[in-house]
Amino acid sequence: MIKHVTKLTMTGLLVVAAIVPAVVSSASQPAPTSSTTATLVTTSTTVPVTKPSSPLKGLKLEPIATGLNGPVEVLAPQPDGRVYIVERIGTVRVAQAGKLAKQPFANLRAIIKSGSIEQGLLGLAFHPNYPTDRRVFFFHSKKDNDNVLVSYLVSADGLSIDMKSRVELIICSIQIFS
Repeated sequence: MIKHVTKLTMTGLLVVAAIVPAVVSSASQPAPTSSTTATLVTTSTTVPVTKPSSPLKGLKLEPIATGLNGPVEVLAPQPDGRVYIVERIGTVRVAQAGKLAKQPFANLRAIIKSGSIEQGLLGLAFHPNYPTDRRVFFFHSKKDNDNVLVSYLVSADGLSIDMKSRVELIICSIQIFS
């Protein structure tokens, strides 16, 4: 499980080399008949791939937080150095200058189901006019298996959300058949 988030700063061009899968030919494979056993005959072609001399050349990794529980998204909506880290379990943590705030920005654990990889708090977006428009939007799964897009208002100091301001915007009902 992921326990930390690393910021990736790109200062150059990264060239990614793709490994081409072997080509499989069945042209010489005999057709099965009722009196014979089919045999699979394959041939492969190796395609040479030139590896870059240093795949991380021009990149710098910089840790921004440790001690996290399943981070799925990182946002920095303002240039004040605050970084918002979404944890799948239902919390949003704030990191600044490499330190995690003691209190989470949002704690939705009581209303979120996060039992599998496709459940939990899956996304966060700040309103395009943030901080003038203090709305934030969350996409998450609920305890009844429905997925929902909701909005909340951010406190004036920007350190938390007002839990009473919740508005459900879209509900995606999931029907489980037995």
